[in-house]
Amino acid sequence: MNIRKRLFTLCSLLCVSAALLVAAPTAERLYNDVEALDYQNQSLESIKKAYDNLDDGLSRDARQARKDMLEAREKGDLTAYLEAYERFEKLKTFRMKGEESNLLLGRIMAEAEPKRGEYASWLYQRSDSYSPLLTLDFSSQGDTYRYSYRQQIQKPPLSEVTLPDFTQLRANSSQVGILKGWGLTPDELTYKAGETIKMPYTNQTLYAIWESGVRFVSEGRDTLYEGVGQGSEVVVPTPSTDDASAIFVGWYDRGTDTLLTNRETYTVEGKGALFEPLWKSLHIPAVEPLYYPSDALPKRTQLGVGFLLQNKGNLDLKGLVATLETEDPNVTMLVDKLALGSLSSGRYTTNNSRFATTGPLAIRGGYNTFRFVISDSAPSGGRIPFVLTISDSNGDSWSLPVEFTVE
Repeated sequence: MNIRKRLFTLCSLLCVSAALLVAAPTAERLYNDVEALDYQNQSLESIKKAYDNLDDGLSRDARQARKDMLEAREKGDLTAYLEAYERFEKLKTFRMKGEESNLLLGRIMAEAEPKRGEYASWLYQRSDSYSPLLTLDFSSQGDTYRYSYRQQIQKPPLSEVTLPDFTQLRANSSQVGILKGWGLTPDELTYKAGETIKMPYTNQTLYAIWESGVRFVSEGRDTLYEGVGQGSEVVVPTPSTDDASAIFVGWYDRGTDTLLTNRETYTVEGKGALFEPLWKSLHIPAVEPLYYPSDALPKRTQLGVGFLLQNKGNLDLKGLVATLETEDPNVTMLVDKLALGSLSSGRYTTNNSRFATTGPLAIRGGYNTFRFVISDSAPSGGRIPFVLTISDSNGDSWSLPVEFTVE
């Protein structure tokens, strides 16, 4: 009776062990299943399922190997640690090979949409060998120049790609012209410049399509003269902006370093030009007294005033000087003029900042500040008007009226 019980127990254990092995096979066994696949004849769905099972097995075995390494390290068991580490490293070899990836890609390309896209996205995630490239060829050449540049984009198939337009180029427009769009061949337009397309399934090259023309691009306005060549005359448009502090300097072509100022027409040189407006724009976000509230300035006290500046134009401002003026007879100015130096485009500074920054700064410190005294005869609660003016080395200026109240 005891022998029968033992045999029954042993058989039960063997069955349970076998069931566990079947329910949770190792990654190596699953990889062997993948290796035995018939990539030419088996359905894509069955192949996909086999690789998905392999991924599950790899994740499970990797977790177990990491757990075993951690336990071995805590016990100080070097042999067990190295054994677990070897198992973990071996898992990296259970990957789809390049030949298998290429066979699957060929099968996938024969599928109709949307299955083609679904399988291609799956293959991109599973295969290290499948990474489609989109090459953008900007090349152009003539008798006196050769412009050669390529850009490569690597993204999952069917993801969105926005093709470059004129805003992303700094080519010499008088030599190459202006960018019209992109073509699958160098001489035929397929996509417009700036158009958003889907990432292709396989490696593709798009060629820049250049044409003769002149372009004036400003805020919310794009003036394009197509097909105009050497010696043609075009009308120079007047740019507009919503920035009330902006001062228009001129139209600038970066490729040829050409600046148009006070011009009604432009005579085309070479194959064309790309002009952008240059603006000076200085904002004064804050003007504040130091240490005292602006609505309660004390009399018979030397007071300081500082300010914050922001260059919102696309030109650096140089040789900046600040002046603070008032016609109030109860105010004696001690320091009414400050040298500020330069301020780069897009940057902030105060009257005494050591460095310009990309964000606003606090107004503080007594160095390089306006100084004045309010006399005892000033009426309490009275308002004193000032005008803060900032000018640059070219004589352009920006003014802001401010008021402070006497205590």
